[in-house]
Amino acid sequence: MKKTQTIYKQLVDRCLPIIGSFKTDVTKWDKQALAASPGIPFLHFTGKTGTHIVFLTGYGNQQIMNHVIPMVDAMQGCDRSDLVLHFDGLKLHEITMVRAKEIAREQLK
Repeated sequence: MKKTQTIYKQLVDRCLPIIGSFKTDVTKWDKQALAASPGIPFLHFTGKTGTHIVFLTGYGNQQIMNHVIPMVDAMQGCDRSDLVLHFDGLKLHEITMVRAKEIAREQLK
């Protein structure tokens, strides 16, 4: 649980200054999602209108093609690409949108 709180604190510290509205995306919804999925790798997108988190495990190829990849592609067009983060299961890294798309596609088996 401590790792989840640490990752969550890092998210809050980095995301809140960017978000203009829908701050509960990170203060409530992302907090609940991380508590329910501790240690699970994810991509995290932040923009002026909130955040979106995409977990990267537990999907088959069809779900990756139909859900994960389109969701990542959509983040650029919906004002959620000001800050893109990747949690690899150990550490949180700032990445580019291009790299986020690569990581989503790398989930295909």
